[in-house]
Amino acid sequence: MKKYTFYTIIYTKKGEAARLLCRTDCRTIAMFTLFDSQLKEVLRNTKSIAIVGAKDKEGQPVDRVGRYMLSRGFTVYPIHPVRKNVWGLETFKSIPELAEYLKIHSPQESSPDIICLFRASEYCYEHAIETKESGMKPKIFWLQEGIKNEDAAKCVQELGIRYVEDLCVKIEYERFFPKNFECDLCGVCCEGKNGIVVDNHTDLPRLLNYFHCTEEELDAQYTHIHNNKRVINSGNDGNCLFYDKEKACTIHTARPDICRAWPYFRGNIIDNLSYDMAKSDCKGLRHGKDLTHEDFKKEAAHYLLSEKLTKNKSDSSSANALKYSDDEINLMKEWK
Repeated sequence: MKKYTFYTIIYTKKGEAARLLCRTDCRTIAMFTLFDSQLKEVLRNTKSIAIVGAKDKEGQPVDRVGRYMLSRGFTVYPIHPVRKNVWGLETFKSIPELAEYLKIHSPQESSPDIICLFRASEYCYEHAIETKESGMKPKIFWLQEGIKNEDAAKCVQELGIRYVEDLCVKIEYERFFPKNFECDLCGVCCEGKNGIVVDNHTDLPRLLNYFHCTEEELDAQYTHIHNNKRVINSGNDGNCLFYDKEKACTIHTARPDICRAWPYFRGNIIDNLSYDMAKSDCKGLRHGKDLTHEDFKKEAAHYLLSEKLTKNKSDSSSANALKYSDDEINLMKEWK
């Protein structure tokens, strides 16, 4: 019996269905179809992405993709051998360095959901080997638009990892999950004092892990108590300590739930006037300028419930904008 080695090449061109090629010794032995619904389901359950070749040079495709994935709530791990900071995030020199970081600081996440390459085709096999040797098992090993490498495809597919090439992850995600709100990182929601509440149950552990510090050290440097709630300190400009006009949020991956939830605050959901005021202030909401309040409520319900950002009214440490009664939660489930 012949023993075949299979690997996948997944791509979509000019409206064609994505194709799965199974080969051995460069001979096609079978053809299958990877339906959009399958790729959509994988992306639906994707929360993190490592971007190899990350740089925040304005106008570059990688910059647009990185900022977009951040705006959609992804945890982004920039990888670049020289740059120290990209999009306000700590940069890793290589895939193995990221793997070691995750083992130590985030053992529950041994790998990002996607490893996305912005590298010339000839370097992609090297990164596939790095992924293999580091023990990472992403859901997808993704080569951006214009990038192909059959050796990389074979390498990762032998590990049971899905392989995508010659596609833009931003375009595909946007195609499957269009959104009326897209954060422009303008910082309007970061303005003012004492507005960024730190939830003791969800935000506090996340910040302690991010800064590798104790609760006492966090309070001494970054937070204080206001109206019986822990809040982020303000900078010299009176806005959130972690907002930088050039880099936007400098702790984006660890930002509190109140930041993750904007603009889907309770006031904007239950009150049409509040929603209209938010649209006039927030550039990101203007992407959905024709979005009715009813449709906004449905979008908000889906996002808040799927991201588990709703809080119980009895929780004293949570931001009021995220607190809902049981009846309100049940109503949101119906909207969703």
